[in-house]
Amino acid sequence: MLVSDTDKFVFLRNPKTATRSLTLYLQEHHETKDIGELHGLAVPDEYADYCVFMFIRNPFSRAVSAWQHVCRWSETQPTFPEFLQRQRFPVLGTPVDCFHQTGLVDWVLQNTAVKDVRLLRFEDLESELATLPFIEPNPCVPEVGKFITDWKSYYTAEIEALGAYYLEKDIEDLGYSRSPLRML
Repeated sequence: MLVSDTDKFVFLRNPKTATRSLTLYLQEHHETKDIGELHGLAVPDEYADYCVFMFIRNPFSRAVSAWQHVCRWSETQPTFPEFLQRQRFPVLGTPVDCFHQTGLVDWVLQNTAVKDVRLLRFEDLESELATLPFIEPNPCVPEVGKFITDWKSYYTAEIEALGAYYLEKDIEDLGYSRSPLRML
């Protein structure tokens, strides 16, 4: 996680939600330090009065990004449907068994130390970021989504149904649509 004592914020770096770009932006514009694990959630008590925030992302879009990440960085080259099937049932010890697949809700709930966290939407990243009191108006975060093309193009009706099944918890808990194809 990234902390600023000057501006009193804690940025929880949620995987596949522009973490790298946001980290670079915040480090460039604020005095920050890394504490704990990169994607850790255990916010120390000394930061209890800080603004704690993280970004969430449409589960269908996040799944495409996570799949592309696995294909880019591992020897395993699952098809997108195979990757979706592993969302709930990863094979332990394989490159696909990684936090990039964990649902956002499950990932947040893995550590109960975070109680009051602002959830900001990746889809409106810069306007959501601007709602934070320590961010200047009209922030410009570079390189957001540089690896992803149109994520909706990865979904057929069959794959959409598979995705809706495996991503169901996040879709419901985070208020996203169950049908990305109907949003075209």
